[in-house]
Amino acid sequence: MMKGAAVMALMFSISSFLSAGTGSIGSVVSQGDLRIDNYPIKASGTVFDGSAIETGNGAISRADVRLDGNVRLTLFGDSSGTLFRDHFVLLRGEVEVAVTAPFRTEVTGLIVSASEPHTTGLISIEQDGVVNVSAQAGSFQVAKTGGSLLARVSPQKPLALSRTSDGEWRAGNGSNGDFGRDHHHCYVEDDDRDCDHHHHHHPSN
Repeated sequence: MMKGAAVMALMFSISSFLSAGTGSIGSVVSQGDLRIDNYPIKASGTVFDGSAIETGNGAISRADVRLDGNVRLTLFGDSSGTLFRDHFVLLRGEVEVAVTAPFRTEVTGLIVSASEPHTTGLISIEQDGVVNVSAQAGSFQVAKTGGSLLARVSPQKPLALSRTSDGEWRAGNGSNGDFGRDHHHCYVEDDDRDCDHHHHHHPSN
């Protein structure tokens, strides 16, 4: 009897472990076409640690993701990425991030993370590889994957970053994406300079 009880306890422990490892981390509500792990999703679904999410290229396509822990992501049309419990890897398109807890977005060698609670903003990657970051509330810090800080992004001070021929990151001139010519932009002179202390104003033509 004791042996049988021990076996049952062991099986329950293994089952609990497997359930914890594969349990859902949030939910998604979609408009238009949406695929999760390459399966079409209609209206709503569940997301797991490591789920691949892809929205259609229709004008109304979008996916609203809510994670346990006060994290909300909105993927707009023709966007894709991989979702994890504590971060999102943006592979294509644009995502809106709204967080009240630590969370980061990784995109082409950059890490964009909220630097204060209640941060909301947009992160996108263009076809030419330019990465756009803008904050609507709170602020983001942008760092290289290795951890070197490149910039801080606050409301009204969006940032566009692109790689130079030598592989370093440089701030754009403000003429692409949603960045107008009359905005202030950081200009990154080297990997370790904080853009908060070196703003470059692009004059209007």
